[in-house]
Amino acid sequence: MTRAGLRQPAVTVIAGPTAAGKTGLSLMVARRVPAEIVSADSRQIYRRMDIGTAKPGPDARRLVPHHCIDIADPSEVFNAGIFAETGRAAVSDILSRDRLPVAVGGSGLYLRALVDGLFGGGFRDHGLRSRLNREAAESGTAALHDRLRTSDPEAAEKIHPNDLKRIVRALEVAELSGRPMSRMQREETRAADFKTLWYGVRWPREDLHRRIDDRVDRMMQAGFLEEVRGLLASGLTAADPAMDALGYRELTAHLQGRLTLEDAIEEIKKRTRQFAKRQMTWFKPDSRIRWFDVNDESDFEAIAEIIAREAGPSG
Repeated sequence: MTRAGLRQPAVTVIAGPTAAGKTGLSLMVARRVPAEIVSADSRQIYRRMDIGTAKPGPDARRLVPHHCIDIADPSEVFNAGIFAETGRAAVSDILSRDRLPVAVGGSGLYLRALVDGLFGGGFRDHGLRSRLNREAAESGTAALHDRLRTSDPEAAEKIHPNDLKRIVRALEVAELSGRPMSRMQREETRAADFKTLWYGVRWPREDLHRRIDDRVDRMMQAGFLEEVRGLLASGLTAADPAMDALGYRELTAHLQGRLTLEDAIEEIKKRTRQFAKRQMTWFKPDSRIRWFDVNDESDFEAIAEIIAREAGPSG
């Protein structure tokens, strides 16, 4: 029970693909109940990366407190394990003040880390990792994924065949530990001690693609190219962790003379659509998510009403 005598609110999770309207929905929920937002976006953590990450603007952040935004420099390595620790601290703080934590994001790994925990692992070997990456360059990522299917079928089922970084990590753990990473994750992952309610928003494929294209156009009009130019002028390079983000990578290539601006914009749109598809592939098996199919912006008010009623402190 809270100090006011009401039950403690569940941590509300709003998931879905990029450009689906998750941020706007979370703000609608926050208009109905005393809520604070925990961003579960793997790029909004970075300072000075505002336009290309679709970061909530100053007005939204003044109206509703936001957590886990602008907490790292673009040159810093930041991962899901660090996020889990930071995000859980934010959730605990919000709950201690009898408010509703709303975790919002399209990063399935960050949401899973926040709620379910992650296997941290000490099994790391730079030389082995470099060798695996060289093998992928010579034989293709699919060859490493096939090897993972043999050594750790459960991990291979969860990791996309093109996700080289996670394939290499799983093979690295298996080779160094002698045990499949999936088994180690089950044995060593620590779930959070708070209750959760999961919701998801999704659009028909063609509508989502149109929303993605429109958002990229709005980002360009808002000064996305100038944002990237400023980051590069500050000393960042394409090798810095944050600069591999969607949009930043392509506009960096343009500014370095490797892509025309028109081609860079088309690449951003294409890769963002591909990314949205991978996000839905990640979320689809999660039976905790109650999906809302959206066909029009006006649908969000009704969805926000349902979430506020079910997840709010007095729901």
